[in-house]
Amino acid sequence: GLCQNVASRAILAVAIGYRRGKYPEFVDDAAMAVKWVQDNISKLGGDPSCVYLSGHSAGGHIASLLIVRSRRFLEPVGVSPTFFRGLVLISGVYDLFSPMQQALVDVKNRWFQVGYVLPAFGWDERLRKEASPLLLLLRESGDGGEGNEEEMASAGKKNESI
Repeated sequence: GLCQNVASRAILAVAIGYRRGKYPEFVDDAAMAVKWVQDNISKLGGDPSCVYLSGHSAGGHIASLLIVRSRRFLEPVGVSPTFFRGLVLISGVYDLFSPMQQALVDVKNRWFQVGYVLPAFGWDERLRKEASPLLLLLRESGDGGEGNEEEMASAGKKNESI
């Protein structure tokens, strides 16, 4: 997988696990794993000034939430979003309402919501908005981000590539 590919190039890679289930527990699990990495990276021979956060599919979604909602997930466990030098997000879902963004795939959007989004996030639209990084970043459009302006602004201060 991704970590094996990176590790084969003499780069320290840490693959984390998280509980499957309801939001926000799986993001909290990822935050605790990041805290472990922060506390142990030097002991493992890694460079704490050169840490990248990555994720594929659900992992990409979770990694993006860690950064975009760092005040909720990272800061309570003692990790600053500036701990990361960058992000590598692969095939994540960043809008839980319409992940494929095309009318032609509306059936797939509905299937995705019924199969994955509703079991993990439920019917509460506000909760799904707070778990949709793209909507949080697009706060000026009025879709999502209500009450999160400070959090969103601070997420982009040091890591401008978000």
